[in-house]
Amino acid sequence: MNRIAFFLYFLVLNTTFLFAQSENAYNDIQSAQKAYENDDFETAELAYRRALEKQSTPTTQYNLGNSLYQQGKLEEAQEQFQASAANSNDPNLKAKSLYNLGNTHFQQQQFQPSFEAYKDALMQNPQDPELRENILNAFLKLKQQEQEQEQQQNKENQEQKENEQNQEEQQNQEQQNQQEQQQEEQSEENQDSKGDKGEPSEQSGQQSQQPQDNMTKEEAQRLLKLLEQQEKDVKEKVKMKDTEPNTSDKDW
Repeated sequence: MNRIAFFLYFLVLNTTFLFAQSENAYNDIQSAQKAYENDDFETAELAYRRALEKQSTPTTQYNLGNSLYQQGKLEEAQEQFQASAANSNDPNLKAKSLYNLGNTHFQQQQFQPSFEAYKDALMQNPQDPELRENILNAFLKLKQQEQEQEQQQNKENQEQKENEQNQEEQQNQEQQNQQEQQQEEQSEENQDSKGDKGEPSEQSGQQSQQPQDNMTKEEAQRLLKLLEQQEKDVKEKVKMKDTEPNTSDKDW
């Protein structure tokens, strides 16, 4: 009986002390809760912010995070849930803050931090069935995201490899075309050079005389005898002509 009375007496004193410090914050919190129940989340947000300026508590941070979350202000809600979880000593409030923190990450497809937040919440409240279900969903989404990222990376690597191969083939084709063009130009130059030879060169004349230069001694002797014999025959013919009598058709 004395223990209970002492507890109630302490609670009354503590409540009176807090009420003296946070009377205005209490009014703002009441206004915020009414606005939240009426789905007026913007008014609730403003009221909770006023309450935080007067007295910052993990509960008010949590409620402000909910008001922001309902408006789709996920990054701002995330900050409030993180602050509430860090500042709270109440396992239940800490679990709810971490749970909603995981939700903000999940909505932004940030599955790794969402999975971590759900795990931390489960440490605070291991009996929550919805929390275990959310952990499983976050884990499956995380693995799916990793597979998609890996497939995308493989696709980009394959495209890069194909582009490099195409560039290499194009360079090889250009080099081949350049070589063929050079060969054609060289061939045309050679043909033009052959077509310009209109007169026999000295070299061709020398080649025609080359068989005489290469005549053997025996061949030279035979040729000399042949020439001597031809000369002798010519002389004989001339001599015979000179000895024939002159004939005349004149009538003396």
